[in-house]
Amino acid sequence: MILVVDDEEELLEELVEMLERRGLAVVGESRPRAALDLLALRPEIAVVVTDWRMPGLDGLALMRAARCDPCARRDRRFFVMTGHEGDAGLAQALAAGAAGVLRKPFAPEELIAALEDRAYET
Repeated sequence: MILVVDDEEELLEELVEMLERRGLAVVGESRPRAALDLLALRPEIAVVVTDWRMPGLDGLALMRAARCDPCARRDRRFFVMTGHEGDAGLAQALAAGAAGVLRKPFAPEELIAALEDRAYET
């Protein structure tokens, strides 16, 4: 299962619908702290696609907090979306443990290609 986290509701809906049309199990959440709670409750979530800049808890902080949970899946992959970070920021996301970084705006095929890099359906 895939969790998409973005505080921009319109983009969140577009991403969730696009992934669902491809037959993928996906859930969306616009509130980062609620997404963190969801990760604790739903161990079947194997992939998280999160925006970087969000109010209250950014994507990197979400990723770090989720990984601190002793009960969390250790094989969960995180992809960070950003339209603001330069090369240094991209390196920072990868150093923090992101499996990949998608620069907004990106084509749906870019997200699908990143997700298909490894099996993630559970």
